[in-house]
This record gives sequence, C-alpha cells and structure tokens, in this order.
Amino acid sequence: MHILPDFLRQGLENVPNGDLIVANDEGRIHLLLKLPAAAFKLLPLPPRISTFLFLAPMPTAPVVGWCIEIADEEPLCFNVVLNVKDPIQNEILANLPEQMEVPFHIINGETLELAGTTVIATPFNARKIYDGALSCAGRITADQYDITAAKKQFERDYPVNRIASWRPF
Repeated sequence: MHILPDFLRQGLENVPNGDLIVANDEGRIHLLLKLPAAAFKLLPLPPRISTFLFLAPMPTAPVVGWCIEIADEEPLCFNVVLNVKDPIQNEILANLPEQMEVPFHIINGETLELAGTTVIATPFNARKIYDGALSCAGRITADQYDITAAKKQFERDYPVNRIASWRPF
C-alpha cells in the first residue's frame, strides 16, 4: 500500500467507510472510494468499474450525481452528489469535461493508505450535465436554493441500487 498525499488524506479523515468522494488536484479530478480493510479480501483488484453522471432537477437544487458500480458477484454501487453552487464542487464539475480519464483510487479506511488505483473514462455527458445543472440552479432563487434538502429528498426517493439501473450502457 502507498501513502496518500496530504491533501487527499486530510479530506478522507472524516469520511466514513463506504463513501465515495471527488477531489480536485490542481484541475485534475480524482475519485476516491474509502473501504474497510476487510473489503479488500472480497473486492477484485483491479476492479471492473462502470460509471455515469446524471442530473436530477429537484425543486430546491439540481442534484448532480456520479454513480459508480464495481462488478462483482453482487455489484457494489456508490454515488456521490455534487453541488454546482459550491465553489469547490463547481470547479470539479467544470474541470471534469476537460480531462479524458479519471484516476479512481481505492483507499484503506483504517490506515488511509492507497490500496489500488485504476483509470476510468470521463463520463461522456460531463459537459451536458454541468451545463444543465448551471441552468437549473440559475432558475432557483437564492432564498429557495437548498442542496441539503434536495439531496435528502433525492436519496429518499432513489436508493443507490435504483440509480445504478439507470446507467446508459
């Protein structure tokens, strides 16, 4: 296992195991999946990964989701929601269409060490999703915009396994 750079390590310290996060390293977007050490015995490395980006316009904010499915006997599904109005997350969404591929890192949740990295293709619709999210957010007044409420409602209505069934491939 390899030591993570400090900026990634600090971002993962308070993230629970099983969570997927997106990081921006000087304009290069990375996906990180933090898993308990026991999961590495079950997870095929390198993993076979399917990924897609989606936009769900909610009344209080657009939900931009990045769904990751790791092929296994029972596929493992993860989703991360990005907020186009958050400056850091907006920068991630703006930079994503500019790169051809995204490093996908699997992190040991106990030691915060890099367990493995593979490269996945940038979602083909990254520019369209970003533009759609900006347009949707622009139609919601500042006093009505609430990504927390939108995310809660979306996650209540659409569990991650249901989202995974939407994949466009």
